[in-house]
Amino acid sequence: TARFPSNWELSVARAVNVLNILREKSDLAPNRFAAVGYGDSRPVNTEDTSEARAENRRVAILLSYDL
Repeated sequence: TARFPSNWELSVARAVNVLNILREKSDLAPNRFAAVGYGDSRPVNTEDTSEARAENRRVAILLSYDL
C-alpha cells in the first residue's frame, strides 16, 4: 500500500505501535525499549493460505532484565 510499501515497513509499524502502548502503560525508562521488524523474512508458517498469513501477523515480546 502507499502507507506501507513493504511487509518489512508494516512489521516495523506493528512493533512500534505495541512498544508505544507498553511505554505509555509502564514506568520504565524509554531507553529500555527497542522495536524490530522482520517483515516476511522470518515467517512462522510458510504455507500460502489466509490462515498462515494470519499466523505470521504477530508481535513477539522479549523481556529481559539485568541481575
